[in-house]
Amino acid sequence: DLAQTLGTTQAQLVALRRAADLSGVSHETLEKAAKKLNNTIGEGQAGNKAANETFARMGLTADRLAAMPLDERFAAISRSVSGLATQTERAALMQDVFGKGAQDLLPMMQDNGETLRYAAEQTVAWGTALSELDMAQVAEADDRMSDVRTTVDGLQNQLATAFAPTITVVSERLVQAAQSGRGFGDSVFE
Repeated sequence: DLAQTLGTTQAQLVALRRAADLSGVSHETLEKAAKKLNNTIGEGQAGNKAANETFARMGLTADRLAAMPLDERFAAISRSVSGLATQTERAALMQDVFGKGAQDLLPMMQDNGETLRYAAEQTVAWGTALSELDMAQVAEADDRMSDVRTTVDGLQNQLATAFAPTITVVSERLVQAAQSGRGFGDSVFE
């Protein structure tokens, strides 16, 4: 699932998505930014000079960011870019970290992490931030519901096969009755 791909928990992903919603940022933009952030951190850890210089300008390091959960990474970067003097500086630094879509992410990142904090509180209060155990139970229930749907589909097929001759006769008589104008009741039950 996406949370695993991003190296985070479902609860953190829900909180990030809520922050995106509150800021008018699309989930697609958020997810692309999270992937790019993880790549930039990986580059920094591998010794990429440009990535490390970008993190240094924010007062962060790739290793420090890598040790944080994903939502805290976003919050740390938000706090760093909020302190910059101009929108141009914020946009340039964000692009270095998040790539081309960084401009679209700015509304979520320019309030010193307050939107991220508020979103996390909301998801906990509303019960939408599920634990990993809860998510496993939801996945198991979803699998069982899939079993039920498949079983019902099979039952429908069996019933259709068993009653096909009767359904065919009734259908033909309904069509004949409609075409002859004699009325349905008398034609169907002859």
